Amino acid sequence: MIATSRAASAASISCRSFPIARTTVFAIEDYFAVDPALGDWSDIQRIGAEFGLMSDMVLNHVSAEGKWFTAYLAAEPPYDRFFMEAEPSDDLSAVVRPRT
Repeated sequence: MIATSRAASAASISCRSFPIARTTVFAIEDYFAVDPALGDWSDIQRIGAEFGLMSDMVLNHVSAEGKWFTAYLAAEPPYDRFFMEAEPSDDLSAVVRPRT
């Protein structure tokens, strides 16, 4: 886990805290877990006791191996409502990805 000290303070430290899929940088596998390479929730609480924390919730990036998507595929409530599927005949030409 990241060692913290007020003497070595920074305006911000950015790190991915969620476990992610090995194939995609932002494909979150578990939104309720801390990446074991970074520590656990007690480490986050310890850092939060000294520093203000904020999180970038990338809810639109989900791993195909994660619980939310696998439960959706199995039609398990409430995950069965978490994703939308398009029909092959749907016109998606107006759907764009802003960064491309």
